[in-house]
Amino acid sequence: MALVFSVLFSIVCNLYIPKLVIVIGVFLPTLVHVYIFTLLFMIYGQIKAKSNPGIVSVILLIAAPLIILFLDIRPTTYSLSDFIENTYSRSGFLSLNTTITHFFGEVNEGCFNSLSSIAIKVQIFIAFAYTYHYLNWFSKTSIIGWKSSLTSKRIKYIIILWLAAVGLYFYDYVTGLTALFFLSLLHVVLEFPLNIITIRELILVGVKKLKLGAK
Repeated sequence: MALVFSVLFSIVCNLYIPKLVIVIGVFLPTLVHVYIFTLLFMIYGQIKAKSNPGIVSVILLIAAPLIILFLDIRPTTYSLSDFIENTYSRSGFLSLNTTITHFFGEVNEGCFNSLSSIAIKVQIFIAFAYTYHYLNWFSKTSIIGWKSSLTSKRIKYIIILWLAAVGLYFYDYVTGLTALFFLSLLHVVLEFPLNIITIRELILVGVKKLKLGAK
């Protein structure tokens, strides 16, 4: 029943749901999560902390895409091995890169050149956004008190799960990526409450400032 429902739902999405919704479906669990939500979280933290380094961090994060966009990229200096090309195409990120590159008019008749100047810049930005998001979690864990919920038993489970994940990647990168996609998407969904709280607080702060300005 679940399989039949999934197939029918996929057909309906493909036929009747606007492309914008599909694009959101591509972006939400990827760049929206790792870049936009991270930026909003930092802005909210800066409003509460009011520190100069925080302001600089927010400005740099906003400026990063523009800096990457104007980089002097020489595609001829880049090359992809067969392993990288195959892993890249099977990882699911190809659709994300193609969608973003399409905005710049670099995709013609469905032909995506992964070594074009704009495609390389798109990949640089994706790599930056994900790496920054992972590093940003070091501050998140201390702020939300994640470590206070840890026990020795839970730490052991986390270590075992992490070793198993690394082992899968060593066995076959695509297999590891596929197996861990569920945990990745679950992490995106479970972080929605934190994102909603952040957005709500930012809206409340904005409304409060508007009211003070009106007075």
